[in-house]
Amino acid sequence: MCRIRVKHKRINMGTPLISIIIPVYNVEKYLSRCLDSVINQTYKNLEIICINDGSHDNSKTILEEYQKRDPRIKIIRQENKGVSSARNTGLNICKGDYIGFVDSDDHTALDFYDKLLTAALNTSSDMVIGNKEHIGFPGAKIYPSSRKGIAVGLLEKLQKTDKEAVVCDTLFHRTLIKDNKINFNQHISYGEDQLFGIIALYYANKIAYVKEAYYYYVKNNLSACHNQDKELFNKEHSLLAIKAVIDFIYSKTEDKKIRKQIWRYMDRNMGLSSLIKYKKYPKEDKIRILGEEFYRKAKQMRFWKKLRKIFYDNRISSKGYHKIEILGIPIWSKKIKRLTKLNRNKLTNL
Repeated sequence: MCRIRVKHKRINMGTPLISIIIPVYNVEKYLSRCLDSVINQTYKNLEIICINDGSHDNSKTILEEYQKRDPRIKIIRQENKGVSSARNTGLNICKGDYIGFVDSDDHTALDFYDKLLTAALNTSSDMVIGNKEHIGFPGAKIYPSSRKGIAVGLLEKLQKTDKEAVVCDTLFHRTLIKDNKINFNQHISYGEDQLFGIIALYYANKIAYVKEAYYYYVKNNLSACHNQDKELFNKEHSLLAIKAVIDFIYSKTEDKKIRKQIWRYMDRNMGLSSLIKYKKYPKEDKIRILGEEFYRKAKQMRFWKKLRKIFYDNRISSKGYHKIEILGIPIWSKKIKRLTKLNRNKLTNL
C-alpha cells in the first residue's frame, strides 16, 4: 500500500486546536498532578479528552471536579477495555488540528505543547517529538537529549528516533492519523504505543525533534506495566508488539538497511528483553512460540550475529550479564571472547 501524502489543512493557523487524549484507569494517586500539568499549559486552545476506562477508585470523582473547573475537559465513560481501546475512543471523537496523548500517571512541562506546536508550524512537520524524563526509575535520567532537527527518509527517521516510543512525547498532525487510518491495536496491551509510533513514523513526510520540550514519565508500581503479577502477560504482549512492528516494516520495504535498522530500533526501545531465555517456557506457550518465530526470522535475515552483537554491546557495562542468553543461545562464546581488548577488559571487570 502506498503512503498517503499528508496535506496540511489548518483552519486556524494562528491558534490550531490541540486534542489531548488521556486514558484513565485507577490512578487517583497521580491524576490530579497529570490534569494540573495539562490545564495549565501555556498554550490554551486545548480539547482535553479523558476516557474513564472503568475505574473503580476515586478517579471518576477527580475527573468530575476538574471538569467543573475547566470546561475544556470532556469525560467519556466506558467499561474497562484497556488503554488501546481508550485511546481509540479519544481518536474517534477528537476535533483538534493536532493530537497528543498523555498517560494519566504521567505529567508534562507547562510549555510542552506550546513548544511542540511552534516546531510543527515552523517546519510543517507531521510529527513533532519532544524529550522525556523518567521519574521513579533506578538510575533515572533524561534522554535522548541529542534528538534535534528534522528527519525525512524512513531510515533517517528510525535512526533519529532512537529512544522510547513516539506517542506520549509526540504531537501528531490530525491528517497523518486520520488519512492513514492509524489507531491502536486493541489486542496488544503492552508495547501498543511502539506499533502506533512506527506506523505513524512510516507515513509521516517529515518529523521534527524538540529536545527542550519535556514529558515526565512516572513509574507507577500499581499500573499494568509495572505489576509483577502481570509479568508473563506483559512479556507475551511485548513479543506481540515487537512482532507486529517488524512485520509491518517487512511488509512495506525490502530494503535490507531499513530492515536491519528496525531490529536495532526495537532493541533500543524494548531491549528485546522479552526474547531472553524463551526456551524455559513450555513448547505450547505463546512466549515460546513467538520466540522461536523471531529466531527463524533473524536467521533468515542473516541478522543473528548482528543481533547478538547489539545485545552484547548494550549490556557489556552492566554487571551480571556475562551469562545472559538471547533467544536461548548463550552469548558467552569464543567469538565474544575475541572482541577488542577494551571490551575484554570491561568483561574481566564485571
